[in-house]
Amino acid sequence: MGIINSILLDFYATVNMSTNLKKSLSINKKLLLLITAITAMALLLASIAVIYSGRALLLESLKKDVVILAELTAMNSSAAIMFEEQKGAAQMLENLHTQPSIVTAALYKADGELLSHYVRKGSQAVPPHHFPSEKTKVTEKIICIVQDIIIDGEKIGGIYIESDLSRISKLTQQLIIILCVISISVLLLAVIFSMSLQKLITAPIISLTKLTKKVTHLRDYSPRAIKKSNDEIGTLIDGFNQMMGEIESRDKVLQENNQELALARGEAIKASAAKSSFLANMSHEIRTPMNGVLGMLELLSDTPLEDEQQEFARTARNSAFALLDVINDILDFSKIEAGKLDIEKIDMELVPLCEDVSALLSEKAHDKGIELTCFVHSDVPAVIVSDPTRLRQILLNLMGNAVKFTLQGEVSLHVSIQAPVNNNQALIKLAIKDTGIGINPQQQQKLFDAFSQADVSTTREFGGTGLGLSISKQLVELMEGSIHVDSQEGKGTTFWFELPVSLGKPVFEERGLADMSGKKLLIVDDNETNRLILEHYCSNWNMQYESYDSGKAALNALNDSEEQHFDCAVLDYHMPAMDGLQLAMHIRNDSRYQKMPLLMLSSVSCSAEAGVIDICLMKPVRQTLLFKSLAKLVLPQHLQHSSNSQEKNKLLHFNAQVLLVDDSTINQKVAGNFLQKHGVSVDYSNHGKEALEAINQQDYDLVFMDCHMPVMDGYQATEAIRNWEDKNDLPRLPVIAMTANVLTGDKEKCLNAGMDDYLAKPIQQQNISDILNKWLSVAQQAKAVETVQQEVKLDSIHHADVESLIQKNAHHLSLTPELYQELLHDFRSQYQNTPEQIRQLLENKDYNAAVDLIHRLKGTVGNLGFQDIFDKGTMLEKNIRNSVDKQALLNIFVEFESRIEQLIFTINQQHANVIETTQQAIRDEEISLLQISEIWTQLSNNLLRHSNKAKIDCQNLIQLLKGTKHEGVMQKIGIAINQLDYQKAYTQLKVIDVHTIEEVSV
Repeated sequence: MGIINSILLDFYATVNMSTNLKKSLSINKKLLLLITAITAMALLLASIAVIYSGRALLLESLKKDVVILAELTAMNSSAAIMFEEQKGAAQMLENLHTQPSIVTAALYKADGELLSHYVRKGSQAVPPHHFPSEKTKVTEKIICIVQDIIIDGEKIGGIYIESDLSRISKLTQQLIIILCVISISVLLLAVIFSMSLQKLITAPIISLTKLTKKVTHLRDYSPRAIKKSNDEIGTLIDGFNQMMGEIESRDKVLQENNQELALARGEAIKASAAKSSFLANMSHEIRTPMNGVLGMLELLSDTPLEDEQQEFARTARNSAFALLDVINDILDFSKIEAGKLDIEKIDMELVPLCEDVSALLSEKAHDKGIELTCFVHSDVPAVIVSDPTRLRQILLNLMGNAVKFTLQGEVSLHVSIQAPVNNNQALIKLAIKDTGIGINPQQQQKLFDAFSQADVSTTREFGGTGLGLSISKQLVELMEGSIHVDSQEGKGTTFWFELPVSLGKPVFEERGLADMSGKKLLIVDDNETNRLILEHYCSNWNMQYESYDSGKAALNALNDSEEQHFDCAVLDYHMPAMDGLQLAMHIRNDSRYQKMPLLMLSSVSCSAEAGVIDICLMKPVRQTLLFKSLAKLVLPQHLQHSSNSQEKNKLLHFNAQVLLVDDSTINQKVAGNFLQKHGVSVDYSNHGKEALEAINQQDYDLVFMDCHMPVMDGYQATEAIRNWEDKNDLPRLPVIAMTANVLTGDKEKCLNAGMDDYLAKPIQQQNISDILNKWLSVAQQAKAVETVQQEVKLDSIHHADVESLIQKNAHHLSLTPELYQELLHDFRSQYQNTPEQIRQLLENKDYNAAVDLIHRLKGTVGNLGFQDIFDKGTMLEKNIRNSVDKQALLNIFVEFESRIEQLIFTINQQHANVIETTQQAIRDEEISLLQISEIWTQLSNNLLRHSNKAKIDCQNLIQLLKGTKHEGVMQKIGIAINQLDYQKAYTQLKVIDVHTIEEVSV
């Protein structure tokens, strides 16, 4: 059986191997393999059948022989068994040695006891001691015969004979060898026979294959294959010869056509050269006066001009550059036709480009009586990496088409960001929406094909070649973007495209120089899109606003409220019923608003009417120009040009973890605020021991270590850090000393203690920036953020001007006024008794303790921005260390103490003002609750009437509920009102009732 299993495994392995190789074998070998495999399978199955049947016959024969032998032995041994003659029984069993297959035998008495037994020499078999209960048994190795011995119907005993199958195994092996020899012989004969016969099939195919290779190599289609039979191969040869004939005839025609094309190509190249020469000459002739136009506009821009004039000159200059781009495209005409147009990738400002395109088309839009708006969402990156020339070309094409095909209504450009900025990459969406003729679905399918328009009548009515959209699509795709169209016939069209862009280097935004936070603006425009854009700008500039869709609605709002106050009004000139100029005159006739600045937006050139309009701007208005104009109207003169006293400072952001160790919470907040402006994560420790525990638990990139602290000072902590690093073979952790010691030798002392750098108090933002830039790697840098720092001497502000003190010092330290005010109060709580303690220590000549207190106090006031007090403390500390006499020290201390007390008095004064303001707010709260109840009822009624006054009521409620849990719900109500969904707003308003609002407000 083991041999058979081995043959089967070999066969399966052969089959698997043939399967893996069949793809690379020739037909000849495949046929040979097929015949061999079939023959081998047949021989194998036949051999298995013969072996199994032969073994079964031998086994049956042996069984019969053993049974007969048992019967004869039992018959001859009956007398010995009856008389229990053991010797006679043994002699009878001994006769079994003539049968080599018998391994053991036994005779048993009537009661089953063993009488005698026989074991073949060399066999390990042992007969049973008692007559077995089971009868004859046949297994794979032995045959056991068990029979009763019966005389005259009476059982006198039993016989047991056991025979092995060794003889059968030998016969089976002989049979297998014989079959293997026969099978191999037959298989060889089959292979030899198949090799001679398969040539009849494969020879024509091989010949055809060789002919095919020859034709492919020589490109000669005249040879033909010879047909030798009428079978399937003959049919294949006929088909091949017919195909070769057709190819030969087509090849002749193709050669003739190529010759004609070569002649035509030569003529086309000559014509193209002539055309290119003509275009180059024309471009040169156009470029010469264009350079003059650009030069004169450049000189004009350098002359003193008003903002509006400067804007006109800038628009004209941009238009000239746009025309120059077209001329350059003509010069690169051959490159465009060859599909080798390159896309630039440079830093560009997106907002000015969009506004430039809108300005170029504004006059054409006004001539048709349609509104043209441009809105770039605030979260769109200001600077991107793209091709400004191609992007301008796309926008001009799409917006120009929108203006062309819009007879009434509006055209808007909306720029938004599709996904949050990730790895300095963004996806920008630019959508051009119009209210024009629209496009049906069938026409949309061929819209981006070259020389294609909606239909023939479109060309007759609106003109154009139909090439613009095709060029735009190709440009967008070259910029790795995609362009789409959404349109409904008769209801307008929206073309939109998405561009993946990288973020460029940030530039300083001029509008950030002035602060118009809290200023209130009146917006009047009948176009909803214009109102939304202006409202969005106001929100970005932290301005308050109220907007109305008509002059009448605005006048009603102004007349309804006796206490209504606006810092400026932005009016649209072209409005139905009452235009902007008429509205301005009505406002001027009201004594309350005679001095209110008025800014007019117009689609045509306009000038400020004396005594009526202060500034007039062209639509679509640019953000920067609008901001400048509003700042000029609502801000004092000294704030409009605040850039003269300001400088830009670029703060790098770092992906780093920093530990700040200082025992003063005030110093922690100030220094921590400076660090967080660089984007680093900051942890705090109050002394050196806490710092060591923090470093054991967290990996830090940098440590800022104060030198003078309780429990464990900075010198001891740094020494422990260095020992820990040496013991554990760790990389060196940079430690930056922070100390108010600025005397000779203090820096060397810090460096000798194991610190890596030195930062003197008071700490400044620039000093922190320099340290981070020096000690953090370039790989940890994220992005640079432009900030503005004001150069102001803090101590020049008189202490009586408390609010100004807080605002200026907080701005200088880049802190919020609220945080700076909190730090001042912390300082007062911690140090108001310190001057008296220092005086007592000086009186008692405990100079070391006095120096520690002075050091801590001067470091804190220095970080709060009071440099003169810091300098006085340093002088006092220096004199103590120089052992100046007691009386001289007390005289110096008196001036230092006076400055500290003056500062604490100022903080106490501010604190008293806050308390008084809080008490006044409590007194005013009852009035606010009445207002809430009245406005809530009024808002509910106006929502039911679908009145646009609901928007004003909602804004008033939002202001009154600022900081409560209902502020978010009111914001959602405001959004629903802006979308004119009054039912949704009313449903949301009913979620909260006026009593709940009053309870929360209280």
